[in-house]
Amino acid sequence: TVSVLYWGHTMVRIRQDADLSKRDRDMNDRCAVDMYDQLLQGAVRDGRSVNDTDDEDDVEGYVKPEYDKAQAAQRDAAAAVAEAAMKQERMQRLKQLRAQANHNQQTPLERMAT
Repeated sequence: TVSVLYWGHTMVRIRQDADLSKRDRDMNDRCAVDMYDQLLQGAVRDGRSVNDTDDEDDVEGYVKPEYDKAQAAQRDAAAAVAEAAMKQERMQRLKQLRAQANHNQQTPLERMAT
């Protein structure tokens, strides 16, 4: 298996089993390939599609989540109202700040420092 590590803005892929010896890593890779082959051959024997996502395991007590479009629309509308209020408040603060005399006299660098 491979995990992702960020070095600055560069994505670096590292193995999770990097502390194992090369022999152990090779053995784990072979075992994973064998397991994949067994799953593939089992699906072919049963006549199932390997890429079919409809084959779900039944887990006792699991309830499949349902997506409620009305509730999602209501939540999105509330989020849009909150975002509009936040933007309005920010614009009011900027207008007040730009109306001050000392703000207009400062250079952009001085404004950032304060």
